[in-house]
This record gives sequence, C-alpha cells and structure tokens, in this order.
Amino acid sequence: MTLQSPSNTDTALRAGGSGIDIHGALSHPTVDVVTAGLLLGIGRNAAYKAREAGDIPSFKVGGQWRVPTAPLKRLLGICSEQAAA
Repeated sequence: MTLQSPSNTDTALRAGGSGIDIHGALSHPTVDVVTAGLLLGIGRNAAYKAREAGDIPSFKVGGQWRVPTAPLKRLLGICSEQAAA
C-alpha cells in the first residue's frame, strides 16, 4: 500500500474495502485512532498499540481517543500547505 503525492487530488487510501480520502481526513483537526492507523498503513490493533507506546500522538476527549492531524502530516511527509490544497 502506497500513499501518493498530495498534489494528486483523486488519491484515496483503500483499506478493508472502504475508501478513505487522505486529503479529506487530513483536513480535519483530528481523526480517530483507526483512521490514523489506516493513513499510516497499519491495522486497528497496531494503531492502538502505537498510540499506547506514544508512537502516535493522541489525547482523550469524552472517552474517545483523537489523533491530531498536524503530527500525522509530518509523519507522512506532507507539508500543511500541500495538504490544504
């Protein structure tokens, strides 16, 4: 599974039969842990383990773990201006 350049507007990450629009997901201030994992190319369990280990930055709001997208963009090598375009 590869992530294409953010300049390609029709890029979508396919996981488990569902399409996640990379640009759409990263346009929000946060995403859930599972979505963060999909964007990073890992599964649900690996994403939660990475969150617990501190490899995926996160915080808890109302009983739900959220992952800020700014650090995800850095992990993916996507500059903020490119992701917004």
